[in-house]
Amino acid sequence: MTSTACEPLPPAVDAVKISKAYGGVHALDGASFSAAFGEVHALVGENGAGKSTLIKILGGRSRPDAGEVRIKGRLVQLHAPPDAHALGAWTVFQELTLLPWMSVAENLMLGHEPRGRTGLIDRARMEEEADALLSRLGVHHIDPRAAVEDTSLAQRQVVEIVRAISCKPDILFLDEPTSSLVEREVEWLFGLIRRLRDGGKCVIFTSHRWNEITSIADRITIFRNGRKVATA
Repeated sequence: MTSTACEPLPPAVDAVKISKAYGGVHALDGASFSAAFGEVHALVGENGAGKSTLIKILGGRSRPDAGEVRIKGRLVQLHAPPDAHALGAWTVFQELTLLPWMSVAENLMLGHEPRGRTGLIDRARMEEEADALLSRLGVHHIDPRAAVEDTSLAQRQVVEIVRAISCKPDILFLDEPTSSLVEREVEWLFGLIRRLRDGGKCVIFTSHRWNEITSIADRITIFRNGRKVATA
């Protein structure tokens, strides 16, 4: 997004008094949250504080029972992840969404596979493009021809992150993205996050590792019992 000197950018994400209950248990109870472009914003809190539920709502995977969601200043109704994608918002959820019986390349190119003159998928070109994508983002230890089910959990997480970033998001939600990554992969991810922030994008992520939060986040919002406690 761009703005003039007289028109400041609206918040990248603005959630107002969001509530969500599952079987009578309130995951979110009138929670509000706002994040800006050009920042890395961390959501922190104990398990069950409502962080992941909020990201699922903002990413279109779940619908709130009450409250409003604005993306780029626009009031939206997100019924599914593609609704968020259309607004430039992409999510790497805590539960991985890769298709394990397909290759890394097939997962990365899913929905925009290169095709030949006959309309059939050009598998050789698909693998070349996936390999180029991985290399461009600094990933050299994952074979694009490998079946996802034969890769490690950390490699699957990396592929999931690459797939989201390849879509050139304006807003990127990362739900516990480092939980299965080793130190060098965390450093790789944080490098990508800084590049996105410096390019004016908004990155929102959750983590239980305080050292990661303090090293990467520009602002921190604390959640407790489904409500926002403070932003610092």
